[in-house]
Amino acid sequence: MKQFISHLLLAALAYYLAGKLGLYLAIPPGFASAVWPASGVALASVLLMRVVPSTVGLGAGSFLLNLGVASQDFMLVNWSTITPALGIACGAMLQALFGLYLYRRFIGQQSILDAPTDIVRFSLVVASTGCLVGATVGVSTLYSHSIISADNYLLSWFTWWVGDTIGVLLFTPALLVLFYKGIVYFNIRKILIAVPTVIIFIGVLILFFSSIKAQKNAINNEIQTGAKRFTELIEDRVLMATSKLQSYVAFYAATDTVTHDEFNRFSSIVLAGDEVFQSVGWTEILNHPERLAMENEIRKKGYPEYSFVEFMEDGSLGVAYDRSLYYPVLFIYPMEENRQVFGLDLSADQRRLHALKVSRDKKINFSTMPLPHKDGSITYSVYVP
Repeated sequence: MKQFISHLLLAALAYYLAGKLGLYLAIPPGFASAVWPASGVALASVLLMRVVPSTVGLGAGSFLLNLGVASQDFMLVNWSTITPALGIACGAMLQALFGLYLYRRFIGQQSILDAPTDIVRFSLVVASTGCLVGATVGVSTLYSHSIISADNYLLSWFTWWVGDTIGVLLFTPALLVLFYKGIVYFNIRKILIAVPTVIIFIGVLILFFSSIKAQKNAINNEIQTGAKRFTELIEDRVLMATSKLQSYVAFYAATDTVTHDEFNRFSSIVLAGDEVFQSVGWTEILNHPERLAMENEIRKKGYPEYSFVEFMEDGSLGVAYDRSLYYPVLFIYPMEENRQVFGLDLSADQRRLHALKVSRDKKINFSTMPLPHKDGSITYSVYVP
């Protein structure tokens, strides 16, 4: 019983620590690694120790390791993070047992890979074929829990399989030489076996992190370039929009009165091909007596249903409430697409009213805060004094 527990704990700890090392080489979402030392540790565990406790132990180590990944270091432990960790742990145990079977079937119980034929069989059969199990079970588990998409299935599977295979090729032979009790090797022989494995793994780490750094630099450069282009585009559009708004100021300054037809003709020329403005309107500040006179005047000009309106609590448009001052939309272009806001009292919305007052008092172009709409879109209103 004591040996059972010790083998279980040793296998669990070895797998967990080897897995933590392998996570440094993981690709998003963090389950598949370019090199997975834990797969080599798992196979060595069932070869060097009692099969049942070591299998249970590596399963426990795998479960804890992947639960930490799925739950963001055990911060979100729930059924949705426990089940994928269980599935991956089952795959790790099955792979170790399948690798053990292949090893005994094609190499033998007593061999520790000191013959060329055994090395070939180990590479082509035990490592390559045996690691199909963990990759298939693990990636299928991630896919069934919607952690990866169908588009990423093959890449994740291939990365997982390659990582497990390299892990077995690198670490299982070294561990067998270091800890196999059937044959006693001199320390110099153990060093000659262990050092190349460590050097190769360190080389892989260096290459991986160098590649990640180069990729991050490339992404950062692309983001900076894209941001610069986007900023320049926005600046150009803002400059063009400002020029068009100023043309309206000049248009109104050049005459005492502007009719609806004149406003529409001017707007059709200025806004031809425009991609910035959804609409352009003209607003005046009117008191209550002026409201009644303005409504009657516009009704006589061909808009018999015209009235000052505002948005009600349910989002519908209704006749504007009486107030001391109004900021109504008297002209709007294009009319057909914006007929519902023809006559809209902008002072009914505090966001619009604030922007209007700032524009009027400071004699500057001023924009409202974002204005959300029912369809989920967001617009801004810019006011020109």
